[in-house]
Amino acid sequence: MGYLVPFAIQVISAYLLIFGDIGFDHPGRSGLDFEDALVLFGIYTVSLVVGLSLAVKSKQFKFGALQLSIPLAYLVYVYLPPPHYNSLEYQFLVGKNREEVERIIGNPKGRTTGWEGRNGVKIHNITLHGMTIYLSDNGVVTEAASNSR
Repeated sequence: MGYLVPFAIQVISAYLLIFGDIGFDHPGRSGLDFEDALVLFGIYTVSLVVGLSLAVKSKQFKFGALQLSIPLAYLVYVYLPPPHYNSLEYQFLVGKNREEVERIIGNPKGRTTGWEGRNGVKIHNITLHGMTIYLSDNGVVTEAASNSR
């Protein structure tokens, strides 16, 4: 039973690190920023070391393998290719607000958000593999364009 506590901590912290929207210079949608990610990574690392130590000490190698399943699953996730988006299939997003776009596309692997300078104007964008979505200042999609990413 004591083996499950470090594993539960690993699952929760790994989930937040991998799938949580963590902002770099500002909090992401889940309210986490880069410093929070460092703390979560530290918590994950400590719980992994504690869990592996308990498994080795008690010779519960199946539990040790379970502990290592999270980093192995993450490596598989990293090496799988991101989904490819065809901008022609997403033209219906033009005119929709950011919340609707987020609901439709979700938070796919490889997604980045940022600002791009165009004709001296900063334009917010969401960049995906194969497509960039441009938004106006008030958060409405103005264009879904193809990219070579």
